[in-house]
Amino acid sequence: MRPVFETLNFTPSLIIFIDDKRENLESVSLALQKSYPSIEFIGIHYFAMDTIEAPITQEQIFRQKLESLIQQTIKITS
Repeated sequence: MRPVFETLNFTPSLIIFIDDKRENLESVSLALQKSYPSIEFIGIHYFAMDTIEAPITQEQIFRQKLESLIQQTIKITS
C-alpha cells in the first residue's frame, strides 16, 4: 500500500474494501493495522459471488472440447 500512497502523494483516512474472499479482507485489514493504524478500515464480504454462475473460461472450453474429442475417439476405436 505504501507505494500507492506515495505515488498518489495521499494517505486516506478511510478505506472501504469489498471482496468475495474473507482472507483478502483480513489481509488488507492486518496490513493497514500494521503500517497505517490511523486509517479506518471497513471490509465488506460480498457473498453474492457464491450464487452467481461463473462464466466459462477459455480453459474450461478447451477442456470440454478435449473431453469430447477423447470420447469420440473412444467410440471410433471401440
